[in-house]
Amino acid sequence: MKESLIKKIASYLSVLASIVFFTSLIVCLFNLKTIYHVLVVPNEERLPESWRQMIKKITHQDLEEKIIYKPEKTIQILEGWNEREVSQYFEREGLWQSEELLELAGFPKYDYRQKNSANEK
Repeated sequence: MKESLIKKIASYLSVLASIVFFTSLIVCLFNLKTIYHVLVVPNEERLPESWRQMIKKITHQDLEEKIIYKPEKTIQILEGWNEREVSQYFEREGLWQSEELLELAGFPKYDYRQKNSANEK
């Protein structure tokens, strides 16, 4: 009887330990950002170099170094321009090759200005 009581107590303690473990794991996961800012950030210089590189990759700090910012350039596309005129404008401004843009956007199928001039004659 004493042995069965000890086995029951041991199984209850095992279940209790599992509950405590998973509860603390869930609490840690929900507070991961706070834990990171309280424990890791102030002590980052004390961490091994391999850990610092891993933290850099996880937090995407290495991306900030790779971004190359260029000054903005304002362009003006006039109403009524067709695809060919827009692509020629981009080429004059040095933004895009005319033929490449037309391959992506599609070549103009028909120039309606020529049709109107043909009907007038």
